[in-house]
Amino acid sequence: MTAADFESAVRDFDALSIQLVDSAEWVDRALVIARRFDQSNIFDAMYLACAEDLDAELWTCDRRFAASFGPSRPQRLLLCPADSPAGA
Repeated sequence: MTAADFESAVRDFDALSIQLVDSAEWVDRALVIARRFDQSNIFDAMYLACAEDLDAELWTCDRRFAASFGPSRPQRLLLCPADSPAGA
């Protein structure tokens, strides 16, 4: 990558207007999720806590993570491709 390519990539990235969000509540909620469902770390639980707070779906291809919830798997936690709409 040339210096010009790098500078262009940085400008393109900056144009995305990505907003960083720091929420202590997400950490607290992720810890609750990880403990309740016997997760070995809170990494994936952080994404789920974020999705809950933003009222968003969380798509994952991590079958082990999705299965760890058993029948209590949150509806917003969707497994790809298993939960993908037919034909998608």
